[in-house]
Amino acid sequence: MSIINKKFLILIALILTVLIAFIPNIGYWNEGTYKFFGIPAQWLGYYGDGQFSFEIWGLLLNVFIIYFILFGLLKLFKKKIK
Repeated sequence: MSIINKKFLILIALILTVLIAFIPNIGYWNEGTYKFFGIPAQWLGYYGDGQFSFEIWGLLLNVFIIYFILFGLLKLFKKKIK
């Protein structure tokens, strides 16, 4: 990888994971008054009155999945350019 190295790709995947989680009807859903964030795995839950849960494994799984999607797309575009 020339300009885009693995650390930069992981950073982009983390940013995309957080941004996608806050898109209505895609990244979060409601169950009563509770809100759950994260796609495909839930990594943040908000229960009201300042109570929330953070699930590190869900966040890492989402970053891992988005990283490999970006990695695959980058390889595909590099192959198309050559």
